[in-house]
Amino acid sequence: MNYASMKHVGFRKRLQAVLQVALLFLCFGFCAPSRADDLTSNASLKQFLGSYCVDCHGEGADEGNFELNSLSGDMNDAANFDRWQLVHDRLESGEMPPEDAERPKPEEIAVALKPLATSLSSTQSQMQAKQGRVTARRLNAIEFQTTLSDLLQTPLDIADLLPADAKAEGFSTVGSALNISSVQMEAYLEAIDAAIDQSVRFADRPEKQKFRLSLLNNNGYMVTYRAQHPALPVVDGMNLYATEAMSNHHALWGQYVVPRTGTYRIKVSAYKVNSDDPIALTMRVGGNGHKETLKVKHRLLEHIEIDSEEPQVHEWQGELLRGHFLHLYPSELPIYRFPINKGYGQVKWEGPGVCVQWLEIEGPILETWPPEGEQVLFGNVATQPIAEANNPDPNVQLHSLPVIPADPRKRPKDWPPGGNPFNPLAGDAGRDAKFPAQVYGQKRSQIVREILAGKREGADPLPDYYSPPHNLPIGSPLPSYGGEPIYKNASHPGDLVRTRELAPADAKADAARLIKRMLPMAFRRPVSKTVSDRYVAFVHSWLDQGVSFESAMRTGYKAIFTSPQFLFQQSTLPTGDVDMENAKEFALAERLAYFLWCSTPDVELLQLAHAGELSQPRMLREQTERLLKDKRSERFVEDFLGQWLDLHEIDFTSPDTHLFPEYDAVLHTSMVEESHAFFRHLLTENLPAKNLIDSSFVTVNRRLAKHYRIDGVSGMKPTLVDIPEDCVRGGLLTQAAVLKVTANGTNTSPVVRGVWVLERVLGSPSAPPPPGIPAVEPDIRGAVTIRDQLEKHRNNAACASCHAKIDPPGMALESFDPVGRYRTTYRVLDPSKAELRKQDHTIRYNQGLPVDASYQLADGTKFKDIRQLKRILAEDEQAIARTLIDRLLVYSTGATTTFADRNEINQLVRGTKSEAYGVRSIVHAVVQSKLFRTR
Repeated sequence: MNYASMKHVGFRKRLQAVLQVALLFLCFGFCAPSRADDLTSNASLKQFLGSYCVDCHGEGADEGNFELNSLSGDMNDAANFDRWQLVHDRLESGEMPPEDAERPKPEEIAVALKPLATSLSSTQSQMQAKQGRVTARRLNAIEFQTTLSDLLQTPLDIADLLPADAKAEGFSTVGSALNISSVQMEAYLEAIDAAIDQSVRFADRPEKQKFRLSLLNNNGYMVTYRAQHPALPVVDGMNLYATEAMSNHHALWGQYVVPRTGTYRIKVSAYKVNSDDPIALTMRVGGNGHKETLKVKHRLLEHIEIDSEEPQVHEWQGELLRGHFLHLYPSELPIYRFPINKGYGQVKWEGPGVCVQWLEIEGPILETWPPEGEQVLFGNVATQPIAEANNPDPNVQLHSLPVIPADPRKRPKDWPPGGNPFNPLAGDAGRDAKFPAQVYGQKRSQIVREILAGKREGADPLPDYYSPPHNLPIGSPLPSYGGEPIYKNASHPGDLVRTRELAPADAKADAARLIKRMLPMAFRRPVSKTVSDRYVAFVHSWLDQGVSFESAMRTGYKAIFTSPQFLFQQSTLPTGDVDMENAKEFALAERLAYFLWCSTPDVELLQLAHAGELSQPRMLREQTERLLKDKRSERFVEDFLGQWLDLHEIDFTSPDTHLFPEYDAVLHTSMVEESHAFFRHLLTENLPAKNLIDSSFVTVNRRLAKHYRIDGVSGMKPTLVDIPEDCVRGGLLTQAAVLKVTANGTNTSPVVRGVWVLERVLGSPSAPPPPGIPAVEPDIRGAVTIRDQLEKHRNNAACASCHAKIDPPGMALESFDPVGRYRTTYRVLDPSKAELRKQDHTIRYNQGLPVDASYQLADGTKFKDIRQLKRILAEDEQAIARTLIDRLLVYSTGATTTFADRNEINQLVRGTKSEAYGVRSIVHAVVQSKLFRTR
C-alpha cells in the first residue's frame, strides 16, 4: 500500500491506534476470565476507542494519568472495575473526548457503551447476589441514642459519649464505614450505664415544684463588662438591653438547672421597652451555666415574641433533661459594649429592651410514677425503703453557698484578678459549673460582689434565688461567710436521691421474666428459647455470686444492648436471621423504621411483620404514610439533611466577628430551622424536587428575613413566604445554612462550594485533584479576586477539565459571604475602623473588590448570576430527581449505590415523572423499590 498516496493526514496515526486497540483486547483475551468476551468480541467498542480515545490514552500516552493499556478484562478486580466505570461515565456524560478533539455523535456513544455497561452491571449483580448490597450495618450514635430512648420511653442524652462515626459519601448510615472496636464497646457500656441512670429513680414520687424569680423595687441600668452588670432592675422587673454575646453572665438569670429529666412548664411575664418593633426573647437549654457561646451544645425551646408594652404571660411546655441550664436572653437586640462607669453607678439607657417581670418554672409534671424507663427495665418488681437514706427530703434548704473560703482573711477587694477565692466541698470536686466562681467570684460584676459582701445596700435584688445543692451530704453543716448567710433560704428541688431499693420476691424468676420481655423489643424480632435462655443464665450466674438484683440486671441489659442483634440491623449480619419465619418482613420493618424514625420499629410494624403482611405494596405504602405523619419523622428530616447537606457541621466554623458582626446565635439557629422547614414543606405537600434547586418561596422567620432583606415577615417561627421573581433566594443553594457549611469563618472558595454542589446536589462528583497541584486559596488581603486566581489555575491542562464543571456553581455562589449574606463586594478587615458603628454593629472592615458571579457551564451555556444558574439547573428535572433518589437510597439502605443499581434508579425516576417528581412520591418510590426491600 502506498501510504504517500493517502491524502488523509491522520491515516497513519489512526492505523496505529487501531493496532494498539487490537493488542489491548488481545491482552484481555488472555488475562480476563470474567466478562472478557463481552468486551473483546464487540467491534463497536473496539472501533470507538480506536477512533476517539487512543490518541491521548493509548500506549505511552497517559494524558490525565490514564492509560487504556493499564486496563484488563478482569472485572472482578475492584481497581480495574473502577477504571472501566470511569471510562463509561466520562464518555456517557460527554466530558470525553474533550472539546478540542474530534467528538463522536451521541448514537455512536450509546452503541459503543452498551457492551461495557452490560459487563459492568452483570459483574456487580453477580457479586451482590452472593454477598448482598449492604455490609453489616451498625447503629450510628444518633440511632443508638434514639433506639434506647424509644425503648426505655425516656429522653436520653448519651450520643456524645460515643466516638464519632465514620462516613461514606457523607453518610454515617453506610455499613462499610461503621466499624466496631474495643474503644467503641467501652463507650457503649458507659452510654448504657448513663441511659439506665437517666431512666430509673427508685424514689418516692416527688412533688411538683415551682421555681419563681421576680425582680422588684430597683431602678437604673448596671453595666457589665469588667465592672458592672448587663441587667437593669426596674420598678416591676428587669430590663435587658443587649443580646447574649455581651450579657452572658446574668447573675440573676442564667443559673436554673433542671433537677430531673421530665416535662416542665415555663412561664415568663414580659413586655417591650422603647421599641416600635417586636423583640424576640429566646429560651434555650443546655450548656453548663458558664459563658454562652455558639460552640456549646444547646437546644432552642422557643423564640418568645414580645410585641406589647403591657406585661403578657408567655408559656412553654416540653421535655427538659436533667443537668441542663436554662438561658433567657433578648436575642434580637444589638451587641453593645457599654462604657464603664468607674463609680459603679447606674448608667442611663434609652435604647430598646425587654422588661422581664418574673420567670416561673414548674415541674417535673409526672403522668406516671415510677418513671416509664424504670417500669420498662424493672417492671413491677417490689421495692422497699433504703435502710439509711441519704436524703429523705429531696427539697434542700440552702443557707449559703456550698463552698468554704480558701482564705477567710481576704475580702473581694483583695482577690486576684480572675481568681476563685473558694474551695469546693468534697461532693463538688471536678464539676464543670462551680457556682461560687460565677456568683461570688471575679467573674461577677462589682455591684453584685459588693452587695453580696455587705458593702452596698441592695433593695432586695435577689429574692427567691436558686443556689444549686451539688449533691451536698445530708446532715453536714452548710458553711457561711463571716457567720452570716450569703443568700436567703431558697427552697428548690435537689438531685432526687434514692430512697428505695429493689426487693424481688423471687430474684431469679423476676430476672427471667424481665430479660425475656426485653429481648424481642431490643432485637426487633422474635427471639428463640435458646437465645433467651442463654441471657437468663448469664444474669442468674451473677445472682448466684451474691450480686444485687439491680447490678445483675444492669449487667444483663448491657449484654443485650451490646450484642450484635441490637447494635446491627440483623438482616445485614453475615449470619443474619434467614432461618426465622418472615425474616424478610422483620428486616423490612427494621429498615423502614430506621429510615423514617432513626429508631426501632414500633409494635404495629412488628405485628405486621409477624403476620407476613408488611411487604404487601398497599400495606407498605400505608405504613410509610403513617410513619411520615408521626412526629418522630422529624428525626428523618433533621438527620437526612444533616448528613446529605452537612448541616450537622454547622458549628464546625465560627464566623469572624470583626468581618461579620451581624452573625449571632439566633441567626445561627434560624438558618438550620429554615432548611428543615423547607424540606418538610416539600415532603408534606409533595412538591416537585426541582424546588430543591429553585423555588418561588422560602421558609424564614423574622430574623432570617432581615438577613435576606425580605420585608413583611413577622414572628420567630419559620413561615412560608413567596418571593419575587428577581429574588436571589429560593431552593437549597442560597439557604444561609448551606452557604455557611460550604465556607470557613473568614472567606469563601468557589472550588469548595463548586465541589460541594456537584457532589451533594447535582450528583456529579468531580475527580480528586492530580498530585502536586496546590489548592487555590482566596487572597485575604483583597488585592486579587478569586476569579483571577482560578483563571491562572485553569491554565494548567491537568486542572482545566475538572474546573470546567467545578467553577460555574462555585463562582455563582460568590455572591454570598460565609454567613449567607448576599454581597456585591468582598469585605476586607481594617483594624483602624474599630470605633465606627453601623446598624448596631462595630465595623472593622472595608468594602473591597466587586464580586463577579457570571460564568459559563462546561457546555458553553453562559449565566450572569445565581438566579440564571438556578433556572438553568432546574430545567433538568430528571437529574434533580435522580440525585434525590440516589441520596435517599444511600441513607436508607446503608449502602452506596453501584453501577448495578442504575437500572433500578432509572426506573424510579421514570416512575415518579407522572407525579412531577414530588418529594413525597419519591420517598414512597424508594421504599417500594427492590433496592430498599432486599438486602
